[in-house]
Amino acid sequence: MKARSVFWGILFVIITAGIVHAQDNPSVDVPFIWGHSWGVGARAAAMGGAYTAVADDYAAIFYNPAGLGQQKRLEISATISYLGITERATFLDVESDVASSYTKMNALGINIPVPTRRGSLVLGFGYHQVRDFERYFIADRFLSTPYDSTTWEHHSMIEGGLNVTSLGGSVEMAPGLYVGGSINFWTGKLDDSWKFREFDEPYNLWTIYDTTSTETIRTEFSGANVTLAMLYRANKMFRLGATIQTPVTLTANEEWEYYDIKTWDWDTPWADSADVATESGRTDYKIRSPWVYRLGGALNMGPLLVSGDVEFYNYGQISYRTDPPIAGTTRYDANIEIREKLRNVINWSVGGELSIPGTDARLRCGYAAYPSPWKEDTDIQDRKVISFGAGYTFNKQFMLDVAYAFTSWDRSDYYVANSYDNDEYRVNPKYVEDGKCETYKVLVSLSYRM
Repeated sequence: MKARSVFWGILFVIITAGIVHAQDNPSVDVPFIWGHSWGVGARAAAMGGAYTAVADDYAAIFYNPAGLGQQKRLEISATISYLGITERATFLDVESDVASSYTKMNALGINIPVPTRRGSLVLGFGYHQVRDFERYFIADRFLSTPYDSTTWEHHSMIEGGLNVTSLGGSVEMAPGLYVGGSINFWTGKLDDSWKFREFDEPYNLWTIYDTTSTETIRTEFSGANVTLAMLYRANKMFRLGATIQTPVTLTANEEWEYYDIKTWDWDTPWADSADVATESGRTDYKIRSPWVYRLGGALNMGPLLVSGDVEFYNYGQISYRTDPPIAGTTRYDANIEIREKLRNVINWSVGGELSIPGTDARLRCGYAAYPSPWKEDTDIQDRKVISFGAGYTFNKQFMLDVAYAFTSWDRSDYYVANSYDNDEYRVNPKYVEDGKCETYKVLVSLSYRM
């Protein structure tokens, strides 16, 4: 009889793990689509990330290194961020609503103009957090059927992200024409852990009182790639920017541990003992991103600056260079599955900045759309980001910028089997609603120009 209770527990873990990771097939659950990418710097984030043709501050090394050439003064800048996440999900008619928050360094950079006789030469160095992995989810459920009674507690927590340290520069090749690039060193980590507890309450029907399972996965990432860029200022009003980002091959070093303990009822012969099982291992693998193409335009109309970007990302070209960290799955199988389930997308964004006449203050707003990379998803799984913010310059040297960005999306739905018949569980579909993720980010940037 206890086996039936264990079955339900395993089913619950599978479903709640799927809720946290947002997809139910680990073969194509790759780091380039985990979490969410918010961009770099408060000014750019407030403008929806539509910054390829603007790129006139420290964030240029991330959005468009060619834009570094527009700078005439040395600039030092730092950005911190506050991330808030709310997970909503329903399982067996019980809804969970869990909120969590995280504070991090979003960016740190310096741009250094080099004296020249003509044109400009500017070097830049920056550290950027480009993707957040954070996620936290808790669920508990009491299950009672004619054949079973048990209580579940499930905790799942994901922390980490991908970071880029860039070294770049820009040269003014002709009046108004800037050419630049950067070498980008990728690092990152993923700490993924879950704990599932099943205990025999409130009816105490079984000889095992408590079963607790814990699993942790720790992964470190590293890699490098190059960004090639150009920016053209046709006049004081119009700018055009473009970048090409070469693929990055991430090397992942993964360690995992599994721990399981069963505690027996006090009135059994095994009351003073516990069954303990542990297992651990290590996996190293490599995965490669596709080429990324980005084009942007900006129009400066007196106090009003308007910009727009489009970005082409072929998720179907993501590929494992070695066997993936999935038991029984080869590199060939995983790459075929990626091509079958992921698609090309065009991300786009628009933004605006208004300089308030007679002051050193500026107001900003933006909008961005990130279609889901999954072929079977509909537009309710797309991510649409609304942002706004403000900036103020003190004594012509210090700049304080603040941004707020918000997005939400529905998760994919699942169909699972959990019916009882003739002392065996057989497959029957039962609808499970995955729910919604709502997340926002606050960024604060402080810059100094000499």
